[in-house]
Amino acid sequence: MSERMLAQHKPLLIDAASLRAYLSRERQPQEFSGAVARGAVYGLVMLLTCADVKTITTLYVHWWALVPFLALLFPTMLRARWHLNWSILFGGLVFTASVMISGWQDPKYAAEQALKLASICLGSFLFFQQFPSLGRSGFTAIRHAVYLNTACLLSMFFIPGFAAWQMAPGRWGTVLHTPGSLWRVGILTLIYAGYLVYVERPFSFRGLLLFSCSCAVIYADGSRTAMFLIPLSVVYLGLVLLRETRSARDTLQLAFLVVAGIFAAGFFLDARSQMFGTYADNADALTRIGQFSDRLSSEGLYGLVDSDPVRYEMVRSTVEKIKEDPFFGNGIGTTRVSTSAGPMVVHMTYLQLWADLGIFGLLAYLWVTCSWTPGLRRAFLAIRNYRSAKERALYYNAVFILVFFVFSGFFHPISTEWPEWIAFAIALGFFNEIAVPKKEKRRFLVVKAAN
Repeated sequence: MSERMLAQHKPLLIDAASLRAYLSRERQPQEFSGAVARGAVYGLVMLLTCADVKTITTLYVHWWALVPFLALLFPTMLRARWHLNWSILFGGLVFTASVMISGWQDPKYAAEQALKLASICLGSFLFFQQFPSLGRSGFTAIRHAVYLNTACLLSMFFIPGFAAWQMAPGRWGTVLHTPGSLWRVGILTLIYAGYLVYVERPFSFRGLLLFSCSCAVIYADGSRTAMFLIPLSVVYLGLVLLRETRSARDTLQLAFLVVAGIFAAGFFLDARSQMFGTYADNADALTRIGQFSDRLSSEGLYGLVDSDPVRYEMVRSTVEKIKEDPFFGNGIGTTRVSTSAGPMVVHMTYLQLWADLGIFGLLAYLWVTCSWTPGLRRAFLAIRNYRSAKERALYYNAVFILVFFVFSGFFHPISTEWPEWIAFAIALGFFNEIAVPKKEKRRFLVVKAAN
């Protein structure tokens, strides 16, 4: 018998590890992240991050941009084997349904807002979970947006009158972000850059530049919300860096950076007061927080009312609305308070949703935005297994963005626009990449091909 015939009759042995790897590869979602797909995601996220481009173009520029984006990404999405996160799907469906149910008084407006939220809570969340590599292109766009906004701020030194035009009382803006929204860009890269400055070797000058630009746009905005949330970022970054300290030398280095950061912050605040102190009404966020604290300590709750009567009235009116219909609400965006600038929605997402959508809408929103929390421990364990400092920084930063989004809801209303959600969608995709447990495959020992 020839060798060829012997080979045909010889049993073919396939080891279990190879077979499991093959089956895993076949069942996992496939990614096609070519240059066109990465460019499309980069361009869209850059546009969405520049929230106030709509003020100089059209109010729906972010929605019109989805048309060419979907056209470019259609081949990628068509060829992929989709892996659906049923938990996110369920929460998003219930949330959008609650918007429709509560909006029976104005069904056209309710349908419009529900459609917006459905595209965000279902479409973008599932997209970035399916294509985490494209999420990296999106995060690159966010980093570049920080540089771009910093450049816009620096332009005030070269264009006469530009500084006064961009400034509200104590709050800076740019061409891309009016005062009050600029800090939301800087805080998205703060943990990523700070981690690289401390961990990456050789020393990350790019990380230092990004960290400086992030701090600059946060403080220049002058938002009190940002000043309240900065301690959250400091505590989070400190805990993350403590996980990286493995010797007394690392501990001393961390202490040195903390001291250096305090002195740098003091120098920065002094420099800002000297540079911009000549402008009228230039009371920055720290000054306003100091005045708020002084009144609260000296006058108690009366000081709270006097220091920010609009927010106090928002809370009071919202509680009354909740008592009227705590289960189904009165329709999204209907709970408003009269101010000097006109009727304004409640600047507190959770109370606002309870009043607008009822308790079912509030619980659905919490499901959408907090369903990742059970996987937090698993995520931190997974992050430590990455050797690359940039990879660890990326995932640590993603976790912070999710935490920050939850906390910022205590100070701002809900939005049905893309710029307020895109960073959360990208971060959720990163989180699911490392925290969602993979399904166990069947174990095969030996497969024999007879004859």
